Amino acid sequence: MGVDVRDLPLRAGVFGAEPWSDNMRKQIEELMGIAAIDIYGLSEVLGPGVASECVHQNGLHVNEDHFMIEIVDPQTLKPVPDEQQGEVVFTTLTKEGSPVIRYRTRDISRMIPGVCACGRTFRRMERVSGRTDDMLIIRGVNVFPSQIEQVLAGIPGVAPTTRSCSRSAAAWTTWKSTSRWAPTSPSTRSRRLSGFGRRWRPRSPPRSRSTST
Repeated sequence: MGVDVRDLPLRAGVFGAEPWSDNMRKQIEELMGIAAIDIYGLSEVLGPGVASECVHQNGLHVNEDHFMIEIVDPQTLKPVPDEQQGEVVFTTLTKEGSPVIRYRTRDISRMIPGVCACGRTFRRMERVSGRTDDMLIIRGVNVFPSQIEQVLAGIPGVAPTTRSCSRSAAAWTTWKSTSRWAPTSPSTRSRRLSGFGRRWRPRSPPRSRSTST
């Protein structure tokens, strides 16, 4: 439309629905000249507004007058200490239609101790880093798609990436990441970023030696 969004009186934007990396936040803020504020919600619990950042962007304030939050070990379902990552669990306190009790969200986060600089006393949760059901274990290391996105978004000139991951029954793990250069990049629009794919297969156990008597 020929309008530079930076010339508009827009000062902040609220973004949610899917996890997004700090590097993607930086790209949005630099491109649009705004403060990118994260908001968290679940349709099963209420929708947007379960938790939200303030202008300090240092964790999402959970609206504890309506929701009780817990961070639990996804295997044992026991609460974990603050600052330790785990699965987010919510209980609604004021919802009368279809309330939920200790609802497992599958989202991975942690609680941030202390009081925010804004003065609000509601507890803060860290921005969601991934989900328990989209985690890959590669050579014994837990890998989330958001971590790959964080790396790609940190490369100057790269636009938000599209990722695909597949696993087969033959114990192969295949990861493919396809990115494109941002419109503002001096590189051609059709160039693709390569070199971030990897295929891995566990080594077969050594063959046993046969002996004869």
